Amino acid sequence: MRVLLVVVAVLAGLGALLVVPAPVSPRTDRHGDGELAEALARVVERHGGAGYDRLSVAVVDRGAVRVAGLGADPGTPFQLASVAKALTGSLLADAVGRGEVTPATTLGEVFGAGRFADPVVAGVSLAELATHRSGIGARLPGAWWRSVPAVFGGPVLDSGDPGDVVAAVAALLAADLGSRGRFDYSNLGMGVLGQALAARAGMSYGQLLRTRLVAGAAVGEVPPGAADPGDELGRPVAPVVVAGLEPAGAGVYASAVDLARLLAAPVVAGARSGFGWVRVAGMSLHSGGFAGAGSFVAVTDEGRGVVVLGNTSRSVEPLGMELLGLPAAPGVVPPEPLVLVVALGVVSLGVLVVPPLLVWRRGLDRVSGPTVLLASAAVTLASWNLAPDAWWFRVLWPATVASLAVTTVTLSSQWPTLGSRGTWFRRTAHSAAWLVSTALLALGTAGWW
Repeated sequence: MRVLLVVVAVLAGLGALLVVPAPVSPRTDRHGDGELAEALARVVERHGGAGYDRLSVAVVDRGAVRVAGLGADPGTPFQLASVAKALTGSLLADAVGRGEVTPATTLGEVFGAGRFADPVVAGVSLAELATHRSGIGARLPGAWWRSVPAVFGGPVLDSGDPGDVVAAVAALLAADLGSRGRFDYSNLGMGVLGQALAARAGMSYGQLLRTRLVAGAAVGEVPPGAADPGDELGRPVAPVVVAGLEPAGAGVYASAVDLARLLAAPVVAGARSGFGWVRVAGMSLHSGGFAGAGSFVAVTDEGRGVVVLGNTSRSVEPLGMELLGLPAAPGVVPPEPLVLVVALGVVSLGVLVVPPLLVWRRGLDRVSGPTVLLASAAVTLASWNLAPDAWWFRVLWPATVASLAVTTVTLSSQWPTLGSRGTWFRRTAHSAAWLVSTALLALGTAGWW
């Protein structure tokens, strides 16, 4: 029997490798400036191409603008992701120039000190927010299930009220600002900065952005004709639009043409100040990316700039730097969430080790068997749904399929002879595990995750 199970595991693992989805390839239809489109196609090819779909670019040289696209007209709106942070930083510089605020203006001065649970938080300045040194970082107050999403650089706020972002910051205490004065990437901090600037200007963030910086921007909604977001395998994903976090990139759309007009200005507001922008070797830049969006914008102190927008999560920064004729520069991305890495490791270890161990030691029974089977199936489906374009997928996927196959064959062949030993507590615990695994399978099959 054990020899049979080894053969089943090997065959199942090899079979799983045969159906690993292939990354999407870049579109071949070219738009805009023919020479630039050809240059873009060559650059994409040098970087392997796989994982890119539709791309739109603009190159600026001392006021002269050229635009092109692969699979997208240069006027096609794309999700900007974290490139919106650079725009929010420019809005701060613009507001300072208008006398509406100063870099030292505090949140308490904008929203009222009485709104904050702690005067220390009310004393956070706009400059601290714009440079990710406010200490807000990725933390949120309250129960753990509210703060877990924050490891990605900010909260998940979906009530539709931009005021939720301000309320989340207002509830913080001084002890929550442990990283104040040090760089600590924060979507929440950038979100509240944008809301503060909008409040001082007496308009919404969207109105502020369109009126003062990027006339063609769409904020808080998906504009007509926008590039359809997808993952690196070409599967469609939902647009990321979160009320209140638009200043950080969750719900801002613009085209390469729109951003080229900004870079073509004699002076790009705030680009050299470090507000929102990253300063690297005589250049101001920012990159962005999440499921369905990759973005990059850069402008040198000599007036040369580039915009690259894509509709998958593969980074477009290397394309932009090469189009500028410069070596790759470090962008700003949220740190790898430790809790995600740990959780992935624990779950993977459990699914890869526990079922084979139980099978090998004949430790399955009619109570534990279904639990192991359902859990293996849930993790197998999760690896397919959540991260088939991740590097670890090609290891986890065949291993989980092999584990699932071994468990299935074992239970099928031994079910009539299996017992159902266990206390009531053990049976109750396994029943709860069945329900959770079944729910995950149902939601995964329905495409909810």
